[in-house]
Amino acid sequence: MDVSEDNKKSLRAQYLAARRGLAQTRWTEASAAIYRHLVVNPVYRNSTTILTYVSARDNEVDTWRIIDHALACGKRVLVPMVAPGDGMMKWAHIDTRDTLVRGRFDLLEPDPALASIVVAPTRGLCITPGLAFTREGHRIGYGGGYYDRFLAEFTGLSIGLAFEIQLTDTLPVSPHDQPVDYVLTEQRWHLEPPSLRS
Repeated sequence: MDVSEDNKKSLRAQYLAARRGLAQTRWTEASAAIYRHLVVNPVYRNSTTILTYVSARDNEVDTWRIIDHALACGKRVLVPMVAPGDGMMKWAHIDTRDTLVRGRFDLLEPDPALASIVVAPTRGLCITPGLAFTREGHRIGYGGGYYDRFLAEFTGLSIGLAFEIQLTDTLPVSPHDQPVDYVLTEQRWHLEPPSLRS
């Protein structure tokens, strides 16, 4: 393991511990604030396809309300799943959260026996998880590289959802790491969509 990867491992543990330490009321309030910032912005409102992780553990920013809102608005909602066998992240179309089950890594994902797998889209809005972000969009994920591989081919827009405690000035960046286009926390957009820029 090189120095950069060793440093990332240490940072993952640090930011994961910080996020796990959020009180339930703080998590609820901050997630609700992120949701409110997101759904009124044209970046989200003008997207007909939403690709999003399903929050399931370790005080991830809640995406359940976002999924419900997107479905209610008639948007096409895709959620990730790791297919058995090849270990690659694939995308499945859902019409309701009721079809989600606990899968690999204890994440909520579509039942493999019933999942409607689609060809990975090149456009849309990808709501991207992470353990730490810089205000310029660099991120550290969980270490599997799934989103880095996907974002490398994705030509749509990506948003990193995070709490303020997950922000940092710098992160080690490897050649394969893919930044997100926007970073949104409970306080504000840190990489602002054009509609918010002066």
